[in-house]
Amino acid sequence: MSEGYRARRSGSDGVFSPAVVSVKLPMSLLNQLEILRDALGYSTRSELIRDALREFILSRHRLIGAYSPEGGGA
Repeated sequence: MSEGYRARRSGSDGVFSPAVVSVKLPMSLLNQLEILRDALGYSTRSELIRDALREFILSRHRLIGAYSPEGGGA
């Protein structure tokens, strides 16, 4: 992974500042996201997408045996 894509630390407390990622989605997928957002009680799409992406990444890392809480693989 290129250093340019790593999250940047915002201070000495180790908190990471979020990066903005723009994604184009078909309307049908966006509609499904909105249905899930409402049904699961997320206040924003961003929260739902973050959780979904986190679960996707964790499941793939477990599948290949390369999970690391810091990111970057085994």
